[in-house]
Amino acid sequence: MGLYESGHLAGFMYYLKSGSEDEARFWNNVLIFTFLNDFRKAFYPLDNRFQGFFRLDGSLCLYLYDYCPVRRNDKITFEGKKISNLIFKFKSGHKTDLTVKLFSIAISRIRAIQENKHRAVLVPIPASTREKNRIRYEEFCRKLSADIGIADGYGAITLAADRPQLKGTHGQDKTANLQFHPEYFKDKCVLLIDDLLTTGEGFIQTKRKLIEHGAKFVIGLFLAKTIAFEDEQK
Repeated sequence: MGLYESGHLAGFMYYLKSGSEDEARFWNNVLIFTFLNDFRKAFYPLDNRFQGFFRLDGSLCLYLYDYCPVRRNDKITFEGKKISNLIFKFKSGHKTDLTVKLFSIAISRIRAIQENKHRAVLVPIPASTREKNRIRYEEFCRKLSADIGIADGYGAITLAADRPQLKGTHGQDKTANLQFHPEYFKDKCVLLIDDLLTTGEGFIQTKRKLIEHGAKFVIGLFLAKTIAFEDEQK
């Protein structure tokens, strides 16, 4: 069925129900027909399989794209620029329908998610401000949860106050301004979704709070994961 057929996480990747891959291919064709015109082909990626998966703080995590930071223009490719375009548009509340379909097709192939749909809820890691969070996630979560047939947990984590942007930073409590509402996720499988994974601290802190407040387990979903360049490693 494609990527990652070996390794100890392979069993989590594949939804082996008969016909599931045919259905995924069908929706891939719909996606291409709907979105693939000259403008979108030039500016946005349309790959719809998770490119990477790994364990982070014990949780299965998956991401669609490798993201090359803008500061590394010396390394970015044409495809990388399309990924950057999609991330920045998604952050500002644009390209919701495209991003929903990319995630939906990719998720349809993941066995660990399909087997837990009956008790799953989609929860976003909140943006830095309430307005950014609403613009980025309210419509997206409503549409994606409906598309994949799970509960919409947009309201599971709310912001008590706005805060500065902390993505990519270390040593900060990134949940200090957040309020958790267990009625959304108690005893459930949480699909914890975010646009970009960089250090992983925000995901780990949020995941631990969800477990502390009663979530059964957490799976991380990311639009992209920041590439770590060797010349930036300490």
